[in-house]
Amino acid sequence: MITQPVAMIGNIDNDGFLGETCFVQRDQNTTDIVVDECRLDDEVVSPEMVSAAPTPMEIGEMAKRAGVRSLILSHFRKHMDDPRHHNSAIKKGSEAFGKTISIAEDLKQIKI
Repeated sequence: MITQPVAMIGNIDNDGFLGETCFVQRDQNTTDIVVDECRLDDEVVSPEMVSAAPTPMEIGEMAKRAGVRSLILSHFRKHMDDPRHHNSAIKKGSEAFGKTISIAEDLKQIKI
């Protein structure tokens, strides 16, 4: 169990809330948690959004290649905030990651 991360990279405000993509590293070689924004597989978005918010499967593949220990998807916008979309994102992301992932929820607390 980590008592203090070596690095926490991302936008975390003074109250401890995540703003953008964030990851917690124990050391240079170990990333314990990645919180990444995503978009739906079939969502039509601007070219800038394609690289800024990958699909759950793309995020899972990247996290697996990077050896990440835990993955949380975030930034589910209003049109995505539906149990059907949550379940699909968890299923596709988990299959690509090789481990079960979760969805960030408002005020969700994660022990690291």
